[in-house]
Amino acid sequence: MNVLTDTTADVEVMGHVLKTAEALDKYGFMIIGAACFIVIALIVFLLIIKAFMKQSSMANCQNQKVFDVLMDRAFGGGVEGGRSLVKESIDCTGAIIEHLKYTAATTKADRIAVYVFHNGQRMLNGRHMMKFSCMCEYATLQRYYFMDKQRDIPVGAIQMACNELIENHRWSCADISTLEDGNMQNWFKEFPSKSVYLSAVYDTSGIIIGFVSANFFLDQVTENNSARIKEQITRLADRVSVAVDLNLIERSSDKSD
Repeated sequence: MNVLTDTTADVEVMGHVLKTAEALDKYGFMIIGAACFIVIALIVFLLIIKAFMKQSSMANCQNQKVFDVLMDRAFGGGVEGGRSLVKESIDCTGAIIEHLKYTAATTKADRIAVYVFHNGQRMLNGRHMMKFSCMCEYATLQRYYFMDKQRDIPVGAIQMACNELIENHRWSCADISTLEDGNMQNWFKEFPSKSVYLSAVYDTSGIIIGFVSANFFLDQVTENNSARIKEQITRLADRVSVAVDLNLIERSSDKSD
């Protein structure tokens, strides 16, 4: 009885062994191939991680070098040798706002602001999505200040105006309701604006880095005043260009405006 049972068990074991052998014979190459693929994939994954860490380390090193240069510029000459970067930025912004205030008074604009272009988030292909943000502003009433809401705006929101700034240095619209571009009409109505005048801001090499925006909320600009306002906003943009690019600006306003 025991001998029969043992024999039956041996037969079942042999059957499993034969089935396993047949499976290995049939699918052995596939299993080996899959195992090799997994190993190769792991190696490639580790190499990618290593390359990423190396690139990140190089970027951090470069950022540290830039930071060191800035700190040397700010503090290398000692306390008596120059102002700090923060102090320079505060002085620069304060000087710009004085010019904004003066131009608002001469043009009767309800709000004048300076916007600068900058890189946004990276797209899947690694390229930057260009955006713009409000650097500083002056308004005649408290409710006309919007800088806290004017951050990281895609250039597509005012694409037509940006094209005009690049080609013709300025863009204006005396009646926002006549705009055919829906995105621009919606963006300017968020203020809400009835008339808008933009003028490009450049760096010393002639590259556009931003723009000045004059907004009229209460009244539309008349045709008789439009040319004068365009000229005054262009002069303001010229003075802001110097300040934004070099952190230098003349303190006295151009009273001939």
